[in-house]
Amino acid sequence: MTPPMHMMTPPMHTCTRVHDFTETFKSNKLQWNLTNTLKRGNELDNQFSDTVRNVKQGLYLCIFQNPSTQFAVRDNNMRLRNGKVFYKQVIPRRGISAKFGKFEIPHRQLCDYSQSGLISRMKLNYEHLHYYKEDPNDCEKVFTSTLTKLYVLDLTGTSVSVAETSITNTPSAFENLWNMSIEKFINARGYTKDLAQNLRSEWRVVNHDILKATELVKIEAYLHSLASGLLGFCNNS
Repeated sequence: MTPPMHMMTPPMHTCTRVHDFTETFKSNKLQWNLTNTLKRGNELDNQFSDTVRNVKQGLYLCIFQNPSTQFAVRDNNMRLRNGKVFYKQVIPRRGISAKFGKFEIPHRQLCDYSQSGLISRMKLNYEHLHYYKEDPNDCEKVFTSTLTKLYVLDLTGTSVSVAETSITNTPSAFENLWNMSIEKFINARGYTKDLAQNLRSEWRVVNHDILKATELVKIEAYLHSLASGLLGFCNNS
C-alpha cells in the first residue's frame, strides 16, 4: 500500500533517473531463452550493458503497437482454477496499448550478484505476450516486435522514510502514485477517449496520437517531472 504523501519525509536533494531503453530491449540479438543460474552464471543479464544491469528496481511505462490486422496480442499471465491458461487480450488488432507498473529486485539471488529487476520484468513480458491463432497451441511471441517505447524510472539504491521508518522497496511505495498519475495524464491527453478499457488490468488501450513525435516529447517531459516529484521523497544510498 502506498503511504500517504504527508507521512513521507523528503530530503533536500533530487535527481533525474528516467531512461529510454526502447532500442535496448527491442534488439533481435537478445536471447531471451537464457537464464541466470548458479551453474551457468548470469547468462541472461550479461547480454546487457552495465547501465541496464545496474537497474535493480524501479517503475516503468511501456507502449506497444500491434501491426497485425489478423491477430490481437494476448497475455497468458493468468491461470484458471482448473489449471487452464486464460488468454487475456491486451493489444487489439492494429492497436496500441500502454502498460505501466513496478519491477523489484528478484527474490532469488545468485551468490554475490544481484539480478536486475528490470531485465527480469521484461523477460516476463517476453514470455507472456503472444499472437494466439486458431490452434491455442500455435502461438508466436511478440514482445520485441510490438514494443514501441520503454521508459524506466530507476529507483535502485533509494529508500523512503515513512513515519520515521526507512523503506527500501521504493517501487512498492510509489507504484500506486506512478500508475494513477500516468493514467490521469493519458486520459487528460485524450489517448483513451472512446476506447473500451478493462479497469482491473494494468493495460490501457490508447489511440495512435500517443506515438506522434510531439506527443512523445510531452510524455517524456511529464515522466521527468513525475520522477522528480517522487525522487524528492527518496534518500539515495
